[in-house]
Amino acid sequence: MPATLGHLSSRIFLWSMQRVCSNMELASFWFRHYAALGIHMRTHAHIVVHATSVDETARARRFLHEHNVSHITFVQEFSSAIKTAMVNAFIRNEIPHDGWLLYADADEFFSYPLDVVRLLRHSPALCSSMVDRLSSDVTVPRVRPWADGASLPMQFPLCAPLRQRIAPGGGWMKLTLLRARIRGAPPAYINTHVALVNATKRLLRFGGNGRQRCTYTGSFSHYMHSEQGYAILRDKLALYERTRRMINLQVYRAHLALVEKSGVAGSHQRFTAAAAGLIGNLSTACPLT
Repeated sequence: MPATLGHLSSRIFLWSMQRVCSNMELASFWFRHYAALGIHMRTHAHIVVHATSVDETARARRFLHEHNVSHITFVQEFSSAIKTAMVNAFIRNEIPHDGWLLYADADEFFSYPLDVVRLLRHSPALCSSMVDRLSSDVTVPRVRPWADGASLPMQFPLCAPLRQRIAPGGGWMKLTLLRARIRGAPPAYINTHVALVNATKRLLRFGGNGRQRCTYTGSFSHYMHSEQGYAILRDKLALYERTRRMINLQVYRAHLALVEKSGVAGSHQRFTAAAAGLIGNLSTACPLT
């Protein structure tokens, strides 16, 4: 099991924007994962839900209440710009100045080393690289719900740094904990991977693939290679292409190019032969989540 956040849990706030109803199966694991790390879900978890109907809103609210989340905001429109503006407002206005932000997407399962408490005494930011979790038969299966009794590592036992290989310019390093005030100023994300701090005499950059000003703690599990995950990816790509709100789309297209539809009703999508070969060559040790 990954290390818990110990006594620092009282100062760590979880923030995420999710389309909960699109992948409740994964979400059932996600909320339990962060609760197990020590996040006080009722008081310190703040979830923004993208819901487009009254029914979706009601279903998401019931689901979140079942997972002890009480700080819920609903939005009818999603974009990276909206998400960035909302998380930055949360840092400025909601987190105590001595607090920490844990900002994770719905398919990101951050983990921390045993000495995490010691590291945070000396560093204003921790960062970690994503490792893609994959099925053992090069298919893209549906995530089975937590109630089925099959853990996510059992469902997706292979690991490979696919994002780094197929889109090296895309973000694959994440800030996994960030201090709410650095040199007296609140950090501001420019995307989900990089934050800036407007210090007195210069602008400080944190995170990114170059690990700027953050303590690297290894890798974490990225669970996007599922039937539900690819459906969400296609929806997001279509939205961004339609609204032209995101210039850099090659990461989305590169991931979608990894899979092909089987053509057989009811069967799983599969990775292409080229993608399967790449996965075999990149196979690596898995994080503990």
